[in-house]
Amino acid sequence: MNWENRYSNKIVTAEEALKNIKDGNRVVVGHAAGEPQYLLNVLADKAENYKNVEVVHMVSLTESRYAEKIENFHHNALFIGPKTREAANRKFISKGIADYTPSFFYEIPKLFDEVLPVDVALIQVSSPDEHGFVSLGVSVDYTLKAAKRAKILIAQINKKMPRTLGDSFLHLDEIDFIVKRDEEILEIPLPKIGEVEKKIGEYCSSLINDGDTLQLGIGAIPDAVLTFLELKKDLGIHSEMISDGILELIKKGVITNKKKQTFVGKTLVTFIMGS
Repeated sequence: MNWENRYSNKIVTAEEALKNIKDGNRVVVGHAAGEPQYLLNVLADKAENYKNVEVVHMVSLTESRYAEKIENFHHNALFIGPKTREAANRKFISKGIADYTPSFFYEIPKLFDEVLPVDVALIQVSSPDEHGFVSLGVSVDYTLKAAKRAKILIAQINKKMPRTLGDSFLHLDEIDFIVKRDEEILEIPLPKIGEVEKKIGEYCSSLINDGDTLQLGIGAIPDAVLTFLELKKDLGIHSEMISDGILELIKKGVITNKKKQTFVGKTLVTFIMGS
C-alpha cells in the first residue's frame, strides 16, 4: 500500500487544512527557502475567515501578503527582513499591527517550549520515503521544533523539496493535515561583490588557517571571504546556514571537514538559502 492510500484521510485541500486555524491562534511558519508558499498564499486569499491570528517566523522570502491583512493577522517577526519590514515599521504608527521579538537564533526553538506556545505550524516537506518519513529539506532550524510542538501540524508535500539528512525528519503519523502541492523552492539572487567587499574578504581570509572550522553568514562579505580560500586545506563547516559560496570549495576539496572536533567529515548546517 502506497503512502497516499495509507494516509488518504489526511490529504486535504489547502482551504480545508487552513480551516483548522482558529481566531486568536498562534501560527508558526516554516523558515526562509522552506516557507510553504502555497499555504501562505491561500491563507492570505482567505484572510476574511480569520481574526487576530498571530503569524510568527524569521526570514521570509515570500511576498508575505498576510502581513498586509492587518484586520485579520498580527505579524510577529523574530527577524525583520525586506518582505516584512513595512509591517513591523507600521507598529510605531499604529499600535498592535506587528511585533518584533528579538532573540538569538539558537534560542528560538526554546521559545516554542516556554514563551510562544504553538497552536498551528505550517511547514513544507519532501515526498515521503517507503517508511513514511518526510524531510524538512532546506530548512530544519527552528521549523523542526515548531512542528514537534504544534497542536495542529499542516504540511505541504512538495516533490521539489530535497531530502536532506541528519535530524531533519518527521513521520506522516505526526502530521495532522497533508496538502500536496509542487512548486519551485524559493531562491535569492547572488550578492554583488564589489571592491570594498573584496578587500575585506582578502583580509579576513588571511586570518583563517588550514583545518579551521567556519561559521558563515550570508551576503557579499561572507562570499567574498570564500573566494580567497582556494589555497587553504581541510576547512570545515559548522554553521547555522550556508549559501552558494561554499559550493566551489567543496567541489575543489578545500572543505573536507576532516579536522573538525565534532561531526568529523560532515558539513553541518540548519538551513540553506541561495540559488
